[in-house]
Amino acid sequence: MSSSDSDDDVPLAQLKKKQISMENEGAKKTPAKRAPASNKRKAQGGNTALKKKAKQDEAPSSEPSSEEESEEDSSSDDDVSLAVMLKQKKAASGKKKKTLAKKKKPETKKKPVSKKKPVSKKKTKAATPVPKSATTGALGLTDIKTYRSASGARKIVKSGKTKEQLVLAILTRWWYAFDWPTKENLSEAREVMKDQRNYSELAGMPGVFICIVGPDTGKLVDRRNKNQGIFPSVESMMKRKVPELIDLWVKGLRGQIAALKGSPEINFALLKGLEEELVTAEKEQLNPVSITAACERQQKKKK
Repeated sequence: MSSSDSDDDVPLAQLKKKQISMENEGAKKTPAKRAPASNKRKAQGGNTALKKKAKQDEAPSSEPSSEEESEEDSSSDDDVSLAVMLKQKKAASGKKKKTLAKKKKPETKKKPVSKKKPVSKKKTKAATPVPKSATTGALGLTDIKTYRSASGARKIVKSGKTKEQLVLAILTRWWYAFDWPTKENLSEAREVMKDQRNYSELAGMPGVFICIVGPDTGKLVDRRNKNQGIFPSVESMMKRKVPELIDLWVKGLRGQIAALKGSPEINFALLKGLEEELVTAEKEQLNPVSITAACERQQKKKK
């Protein structure tokens, strides 16, 4: 393939640039009169390319020539390459900014250390133990729940506070075990208050009278004698012997079970627990030696 044919394929703008550069180089090396053969060939090739282009413009055709396709391809390639280059530059600059941002860590401002004065701890007074009164009992509410089975039946544990457990088992249902005030006490009290027409006996508290007329309205008068019969309190019950307490425990359970069975609506869960507890109480009643020995041993430790 000749140089003239290759030059014909080159666009006119590139030929002009090459021609100018070649002329400048030739002017330096050779006199201005002599022109290199290559420049002449390029000039001729340029002229022939212009003539061919003019002929193609005069004769319109439906399909574009190979030279036009090559020019369009070259121009589109140049445009694409420039766009790609710009994108690559932008991407590179973005990466540099990110790396710089990662390297530069934000300066953390140190908070000024505030010198706080040591908080003076307030001296709390030691809680004084609350004395157990006769009404609440020796064990308390938590101990009552401790010595119960899943069904609610009470179990007397002989490792500690055995007598107190017996007392509480009786006081839970004492009105089924004994009467207080006694019949003698009530008859005496009613005889004394017979002439006091302004007073009336309370239905739920026999032996206690309340004033209903006059300036003393609401005043209570208690005619119950604590020295007669068995007084239902922890203090008075703790003075009694263990076998007597076991008998009262059994009597109270039997009375409560009889009352429960005679009621129109029977609580079967409660009845089951009471019957289980009665079995335990009757066993202790038949052989009170072990429970009595446990109570005496614990009493000696207290002294």
